[in-house]
Amino acid sequence: MGRKEEPLIHYYDQPAHFAELINGWIYDGEDCLRPEDITQADRRLEQRSGKRLEKGSYRQRCRDIFKQAGELNIRLFVGVELQENMDYSMPLRVMDMDVISYTCQKDLLAAEHRRKKDLNMASSGEFLTGMAKEDRLSPVVTLVLYLNDKPWDGARSLHEMLNFKNISEKAKKYIENYNIHILDVCHTPDRELQKFPPDIRFMLMFIKYTKDKKALADIRKLCGQETIAEDTFDALADYMNEPELWKIKEKAGTEKGRVNMCEGLRELMADSKAEGREEGREEGREEGREETTLNSVKNLMETLKLTAEQAMDALRIPDDDRKKYVSLLK
Repeated sequence: MGRKEEPLIHYYDQPAHFAELINGWIYDGEDCLRPEDITQADRRLEQRSGKRLEKGSYRQRCRDIFKQAGELNIRLFVGVELQENMDYSMPLRVMDMDVISYTCQKDLLAAEHRRKKDLNMASSGEFLTGMAKEDRLSPVVTLVLYLNDKPWDGARSLHEMLNFKNISEKAKKYIENYNIHILDVCHTPDRELQKFPPDIRFMLMFIKYTKDKKALADIRKLCGQETIAEDTFDALADYMNEPELWKIKEKAGTEKGRVNMCEGLRELMADSKAEGREEGREEGREEGREETTLNSVKNLMETLKLTAEQAMDALRIPDDDRKKYVSLLK
């Protein structure tokens, strides 16, 4: 993964923003998770293989964000994979990470049982696996946040990666599938993005319509708000890496920790139009100067019977510009 996603990783690593993202994504905008429900889980997912009395080998998988969320005895582990580019092995990659997550939970349970020595020694199953019959693992959910303007065209399930050409339907039903959950931001209907809390909604809409200046000019209608929190603006501006965006903050300023995006965008677009008009006028003036010089060259050539080179010498036309006028004389 490249460095471009780092501002969003930092942003969504904050419990409040992470809770808002998940409320919009999984719970359709309902306020089910609060910042205090979110705790940090280890991003390094390690798994040891090998016998207990031999040197083992270790596998490690990293998630960009890995949190524990939930209440009572229900824990929801949510890993958000921030994807800028297509990963055509994503179902396999997600399945692998989730399996390691469950295996890590199982190993922690076994270690706790060994410490407490509370397994039923009469049960070979409990003794060999290190798990009691009543033990349960916490569910793991992996979400893929895809931010490219190219539509996701990779597999969304394990079955889509498998070659079923010579497999009968009877056999196929015994081959387990594994679905993954992708939010393709730039190709998700607005009504789905509008389920997210205000600042997250604004961020996702801005990323979706960043190349559509007409939509951005009326982003208040898309998002139902004009301002966003300063840290939301900073994450968005750092991610987009557009120097023009920082001018919005400079022009609109901040009030009570919020940036007026609509006002800033309007001023920025007005400045761009003014600059465009000035550039147009300058281009017009330059074209006028060229035409005047060209006519002067022609007049000298006709009245004094000079060559083009002699006429340009008389007018002291710079050497760098002479090719241009020679081509215009043809």
